[in-house]
Amino acid sequence: SGLTITTGGDLTVSGNFSSDSTLEIAGGDLQVNGNLTLGSTSTLKVGLGGTMVGAYDQVSVGGTANLDGTIEIVHESFTPTVLDNFSSIVTSTGALSGNFNTITAPSGFRYDVNINSNSFDLTYGRAITLTTDDISKTYGDANPAFTVTVSGDGLFDGDQVSDLSGLNYSTTAVVTSDVGNYTVTPQGVTAPDYYSITYAAGTLTIDPRALTISGITAANKVYDGTTAATINVAGVVYTGLVGGDDVTVSASGTFSDKNVGTGQTVTLSSSYSGVDVGNYSITNQATAPVSYTHLRAHETADVISYDVFCLKRGGGGGG
Repeated sequence: SGLTITTGGDLTVSGNFSSDSTLEIAGGDLQVNGNLTLGSTSTLKVGLGGTMVGAYDQVSVGGTANLDGTIEIVHESFTPTVLDNFSSIVTSTGALSGNFNTITAPSGFRYDVNINSNSFDLTYGRAITLTTDDISKTYGDANPAFTVTVSGDGLFDGDQVSDLSGLNYSTTAVVTSDVGNYTVTPQGVTAPDYYSITYAAGTLTIDPRALTISGITAANKVYDGTTAATINVAGVVYTGLVGGDDVTVSASGTFSDKNVGTGQTVTLSSSYSGVDVGNYSITNQATAPVSYTHLRAHETADVISYDVFCLKRGGGGGG
């Protein structure tokens, strides 16, 4: 059977005390001059009437204390505030070992047992920090789904982040926000009263969007002894450009050599301007094809030679 100390009364046990049932301390203190052993089927029932020593039940042990079983917390016309501490529920002159397998409390209340070398305390609730996890997105995309990591004392067993209703996030980042880093702060959580919540910001990194340039052409030219090419950007294609963005390409080009020939390639050199150019990682168009180049009409034979063929009308052959 259990041992009950009546309200307002203290009890001293001169020797060792061992229990495998219920030890109820009802408004008094228990002093064990020897060793205290609470077995795996035992229940230590502790009444809390306030946070000051003397307003809650305590056990003092002259020898060692070995804890096991269940601690049951009873509120005696008292409602705790989150992070209230009840120190030295059990103190021992010798070593204090073990721990309770189960903590029970009135519905809606959660406690932690804090084991020290010669005592244990009770704390109502936990202090937790919700920190937004760092994440990235590509410029022009919608914001990703944000998440949090819980730190500090952590959640009680059985509680999950999804139980923290109302969680949302504050950030200035939107679809069209420029490349860079943006603060994202969690907020608005409605949590059980046994949690004290602090919020910490994380970082949303917006990375440049890939932009590929194509459609730049080079005009055919008459031989002029140089490799300069005339470039046309009127038909340029901006693959990956976000609608409404301002990015403009300018390009110059050079032929592979100055000589007359067909299928020549023009190497392009491009530059970019526009208010949104910094939001893109640009892949240049490297070359532009040209079908052929022309001779100059007044080119002389000592610069370039060519054959002239004549075709006579009527009978006869050419000469």
